[in-house]
Amino acid sequence: MKAVFFTGDRQVEVADTPDPAPGPGEVVLAIKASGICGSDLRYYRPG
Repeated sequence: MKAVFFTGDRQVEVADTPDPAPGPGEVVLAIKASGICGSDLRYYRPG
C-alpha cells in the first residue's frame, strides 16, 4: 500500500509499505481521502 510520511520542513514522501493485517477483533479500512488539522500544520510548517 502507499503511505505518506512527513520527512521535514514542508517535505513529504510517498512510499510503499506492507499491507496491514488485522488482529483478532480488528478490521482494516481503506482510506479514500484524508486531511490535516490546522493545529498540526506546525509540524508541516515549522517556525
